[in-house]
Amino acid sequence: MRSTKAARGTSYLTVQQFVQYLAAFIFYAGIARFISQAEVGLWSILAASTAVFTTLTLLGLPVAIQKYVSENYGRGDRTPEESTPVSTREDSERA
Repeated sequence: MRSTKAARGTSYLTVQQFVQYLAAFIFYAGIARFISQAEVGLWSILAASTAVFTTLTLLGLPVAIQKYVSENYGRGDRTPEESTPVSTREDSERA
């Protein structure tokens, strides 16, 4: 049962990622027809720098979330508040 849910979820994520890349490619090809070469170069630099920034920002976050949530879930803490790290809860309580 769980393996079919995991396989279905994985296939949904794969299709979603493919659609996202296809839409970005079509958008980039379309926008390149309406702006100059210099602007296409600036657009490419902006896209590359955004990708690098996003990669550095998310470097360990998904792994940390999986670790803390699975540890707390394994201990029997099934509520969202108990499954989040303490520092995250403290930050959200201050806001």
